[in-house]
Amino acid sequence: MRKISVFKAEKIKHKNYPHIQSNILVERTGLRGNKKSEETLYYISSKVLPSKKIAAKIRGHWLIENQVHWVKDVIFNEDKSKIRELQAARNLSLLYTIIMNVYRSFGFDSIKQGIYWLGNNWEKILAFST
Repeated sequence: MRKISVFKAEKIKHKNYPHIQSNILVERTGLRGNKKSEETLYYISSKVLPSKKIAAKIRGHWLIENQVHWVKDVIFNEDKSKIRELQAARNLSLLYTIIMNVYRSFGFDSIKQGIYWLGNNWEKILAFST
């Protein structure tokens, strides 16, 4: 369960964040496995929006984080890359994105499952090119 509260930040004047218009409090409770989980998150925003819109934006952010950034970091070890030249890093990141989209186009929700499947069925991929 999530409870989202939005507070106008009229009196907050922070030198590093001059455009703050609202503070957001998210209280999440639920189960992770068999354990009860409680978490409180704080956000700032340059807009004052209804809590339902804020909730949708936060979910959209975490959807991208979980489906793209987490996969690139955990599955492809992108954060551990030794590549320091900017264009090469961008190209490799784009390649990872293409690979993720190929696996998802084959119906894999889990990139790890797709990698496992490809390792055992690589000849099926070659059949698409002929």
